[in-house]
Amino acid sequence: ATFKSHSSSPLHASAMETEDDFERAAAWVRQHDFQRVAVQLPEELLAGAAKAVARLQRALPGRKIFLLGDSTYGSSSVDEVGAEHYGADCIVHVGSSDQEHTGAMPVLFIFGRSSADRGPGGIAIAARGVADAAAEAASPALVLVCDVALQHLAGELTSALSTALPSGASAVLVAEPQVEASGGSRSSSDRALHWRDWRFGTLSLPAGAWASSVGPLALAAFARPDLLRVCGRRLRQASGGEAPRMLPNSCGILLAGAEGSALERRLLLRYASERPVWRLDIHSGEVTRLSSDALLMRRYRFVELARSAGTVGLLMCATGATNGRGVADRLEALLRRAGRRVYRFVVGRVTPEKLGNFREIDCFVSLASPEHFPFEVRDFHVPIVSPYEVEVALGAREWTGGYVTDLEELLLDPLPRGDPADEALYVQTLGAGARLCTFGSGGPVARPSPQTAPAAPPAPVAGAAPALAKSGLHGVAGRYALEGHATGEATK
Repeated sequence: ATFKSHSSSPLHASAMETEDDFERAAAWVRQHDFQRVAVQLPEELLAGAAKAVARLQRALPGRKIFLLGDSTYGSSSVDEVGAEHYGADCIVHVGSSDQEHTGAMPVLFIFGRSSADRGPGGIAIAARGVADAAAEAASPALVLVCDVALQHLAGELTSALSTALPSGASAVLVAEPQVEASGGSRSSSDRALHWRDWRFGTLSLPAGAWASSVGPLALAAFARPDLLRVCGRRLRQASGGEAPRMLPNSCGILLAGAEGSALERRLLLRYASERPVWRLDIHSGEVTRLSSDALLMRRYRFVELARSAGTVGLLMCATGATNGRGVADRLEALLRRAGRRVYRFVVGRVTPEKLGNFREIDCFVSLASPEHFPFEVRDFHVPIVSPYEVEVALGAREWTGGYVTDLEELLLDPLPRGDPADEALYVQTLGAGARLCTFGSGGPVARPSPQTAPAAPPAPVAGAAPALAKSGLHGVAGRYALEGHATGEATK
C-alpha cells in the first residue's frame, strides 16, 4: 500500500459545519465556565475558519475565542503549547485526531462526518463479507476500528457484524475514540476531578477542596487500571460486557477507513504480524486482507542504522505531550548506558534543511505521534528512527514483528536494569563506507574496518612551495582551482 505522508485523514470530513457541532462546543464551554477558548483547525478547513469562529463567538458572548491555525507539526495532535502562548483555558480540536493527547489542558474533540457514501449494498452486505473473511481466517472475534470521520457509522456497523458473526455481539469489540480529554481542568470547580497516570490507571474524585490535597501515592493506590486500548482508542464489548485486558489470540482487526491512511499503517505495524487485519471500504463494501511484511522489512533496516549510530539526536515535538518527555528520558538513559552521545532538539515541522545544520548527528529519533512519524526520509542526510527501533537496536527489546508505535505502550514496559558495560561493544557496518564502531563507557569511537585498507596519505611533492594568495584565483583552501600541482604557482 502507498501510505500518506501526512496524518490527516484521506476521507473528507465536514467538521464545525453542522448545528450539532456548534451546540456541543458551546455547551461544553458553558458547562466548565471557560473564558479563553482556542479552536484548532486542520489546514483543509482553514478556508472557513473565520466564519466558524465568528459563529461560535456569537454563541458565547463575553468570552475570548481565537484560532490555532499554525500547528505545523501535525493538525491531528493537540497543540497545547500553541494554546498556552495565548493563555487558553481549553482547546476545541476539530478534524482528524491521533488520540494521543496526554497534556493537562481540557480538550473537546469534534471529528466531523465523512461524506463517503455507503454504496448500494449497504452496511449489511459489507458485514456479511467481513464475516466470510473472518471465518476463512478462523477469527471468531473482531475488533472494529473506525477512522474518526466514520465513527458515526460504528453503531450501525456493530449491529450488522453482531448479526453476521456466528457468536453474535459477544464476538465484537469496538474501539471508541475519546471525545473529551479532561486533563487538569483550569476551572476551580472541576479541578482534580479526574486523575490518570499511565503506570497505575484512572481515578475519579468527587468535587471538593480536599481532592486537591490527595497525594500521588494515595491516588495510585486507589486508581483502576485503564481499559485496553488500540491505537489510543478504548475497547468496549458490543454486548455490554466488560472488555478484556488483553486481545484474544484468535481476534482479528477490522479497519473502516481509507486506503493508505496513517491509521492503517499504525495498525499494520502493531498487529498485522500476529493477527489478521482487514480494511473495509464503506462505499464498495470490499473487504481486503492487509499484510505488514514489506513495511516491517523496510523498518528493520533502520534498526541496523540505529545500532551503528554513535551520536543520537532526540527530536522533541512542540505539542506539549508528556509521553514524549517520558520516552526521551528513557531513551537517553538507555543510550548513555550503551556509550552513545545524546542531544535533544525541540523542533516544529521536521525538514532536511533544519536537520542538515547538525552534521555531527549520526541518527535522529522522532518522538512524535505515530501518525506524524516521518517515514519518508529520502531527502534527509541521516536516518530518522523510532523509539522502538532504538530499543531493539540496543537490546532492550526483541524484534518480534509486533512493532510498538504508541509512546504510552513503550512506557508500560520497564527498562532493563544495568550499568555501562566494562567491555567495549564492536559494531561492524556494511556498505561503501564500512567501518568498525566501538562503544563503551567513554563514548563512541569510530575505527576503520579491518576489511577496508586505510587510504594512504598523498605523497608530498618534491620542491613544492606554499601556494600564494593571488587576486582573481578561486578554489578550496588546499589548492586553487587553476593552480599547478608541481610548483604551487597558478597555471597561466
